[in-house]
Amino acid sequence: MAISINTIGASFVFAASPNNTTAVNVTVESRTKAPAPEVITPVKKGDVVQPNSVGSVAVKAGVKWLKSHYTTVIKRIPVKWRKYIAANVFFEALDYYTQYSDKLHDVITYAISYLLPASAQGAVPAIVFVIELIIPI
Repeated sequence: MAISINTIGASFVFAASPNNTTAVNVTVESRTKAPAPEVITPVKKGDVVQPNSVGSVAVKAGVKWLKSHYTTVIKRIPVKWRKYIAANVFFEALDYYTQYSDKLHDVITYAISYLLPASAQGAVPAIVFVIELIIPI
């Protein structure tokens, strides 16, 4: 006597023997598995993200928005840290880190971390979080 059990991703066939039940056949059926989602990865050469890859296009759009809405962004940053985030230096840091990252979060984190002094590095995650809340992307 054989009992067949089909589950998602595997098929088991059990056969009864006089002394106990043993697994006779175990097969994995790939056609029953859900397809893995495709991961979008940026095109890189070495450490530099290529200019037209998916990641860099999104980062460029976010950086463009940050530059055009600098006054909105700076108003949301705590007064204590505003003096370190001057527009021209902030824009230069954003432009510099845009070529090395495919995530807007990383670009903003690197730029803010670059601008704040060592004693203020603990505030970087909070400032980045506030900036990310107002970006419409």
